[in-house]
Amino acid sequence: MNDSDDFLIYQPVPPEADVWGLAVVAGGRAKVSPGAEYPPRGHGEGHAFTWENGRVLGAFQVVCVTEGSGEFDSKATGRVSVTAGSVIVIFPGVWHRYRPHAQTGWTESWIEVVGTTADRLLAAGIMSPERAVVRLANAGTLSAMMATLHERLQRRRQRYDAEAGALALQLLGRLAVAQRGR
Repeated sequence: MNDSDDFLIYQPVPPEADVWGLAVVAGGRAKVSPGAEYPPRGHGEGHAFTWENGRVLGAFQVVCVTEGSGEFDSKATGRVSVTAGSVIVIFPGVWHRYRPHAQTGWTESWIEVVGTTADRLLAAGIMSPERAVVRLANAGTLSAMMATLHERLQRRRQRYDAEAGALALQLLGRLAVAQRGR
């Protein structure tokens, strides 16, 4: 996959997610030009949203912004500025919305994860909706992890990938450390 290739993919939750505790079930990448409609079309049912209405998801998403700037708003955070190198963590059951600035656009890559492991991180307070936007000093490692997860997701085509789940847990671990460092 080329870094400039936009894509999005949604897959059903595999039964193995309960056994392993974590599964990557969706992901994508989009380069949003200044002034372009956001979010891009084609998102699965229950995932599309408008800035005016926002949305509530039933799963965790991790959105890495590698270029441009914008804003994030949630019931837990209020409006927060998003810049290149920021990571937005979407929490299940929390109303939210986000968008790039019309003047800059942005490049985003994201994954969606489900499973009891992510739920336990939230229940234990290891990850918190009040700290949904994390600014990383070195976002390159996280971007590389995201690219690997995207490749695996695109190749998987309906089979459970335990290694992708493990890599997603490593990614969540890095974000948990960054959240605590605020």
